[in-house]
Amino acid sequence: MATRIAIAELSEGHLREAITSYHKLFIEVRGILRQGGPSLAAEGGADEPSLATLVLWMLNGEIRPVLSRWHVALGEHEARRPPSTSVAAHEAAWAEFSDCVQALNALSKRLLLYARLFERVCGITRSPIPGAGA
Repeated sequence: MATRIAIAELSEGHLREAITSYHKLFIEVRGILRQGGPSLAAEGGADEPSLATLVLWMLNGEIRPVLSRWHVALGEHEARRPPSTSVAAHEAAWAEFSDCVQALNALSKRLLLYARLFERVCGITRSPIPGAGA
């Protein structure tokens, strides 16, 4: 997560790039869960959720709803781009541009909290996550 746009506020760049980054993160993390198998779900204690549970909360409670809403909406807007208009200009002219940026930035703030939590769960003492501190 530390190398993805997912935990960085979207200030410039294309919405498609940001949404694609979230989608790739979703796919990669789901693959890690598959590789880890049932042992990831068995970790944790009586009073704390397992790493797999936390990851599933992140995927299904945070990333999936945002992707479901904005991936489709942006795709529909992209399909209407005239050939003479640049991708950036077309995105910027989208009536839902600001709402999408706001949703992606809110998601990135929540994912930063997950990243910090994953650091603690994994015993990482020196943070590789920008702005997360040690």
